[in-house]
Amino acid sequence: MASGRVHAQNRHGHVVYLTEEEQCRLTDIIIVAVTLLGTGLFLGGLFAEGFVLRKPPKPWEKRRW
Repeated sequence: MASGRVHAQNRHGHVVYLTEEEQCRLTDIIIVAVTLLGTGLFLGGLFAEGFVLRKPPKPWEKRRW
């Protein structure tokens, strides 16, 4: 193709053709999004109540009132 749009992107039946630069940019955005999601889930689990690495409280440390 003369315009360089050679990468077909099919979104629910709507086909769009992208250039190499646009395809690379979309791939980079997806990688950043997945990385941020994974980091958020990891940090959320790390600082959440009852995380696996935290030791459970001793019986005398539990508040009952």
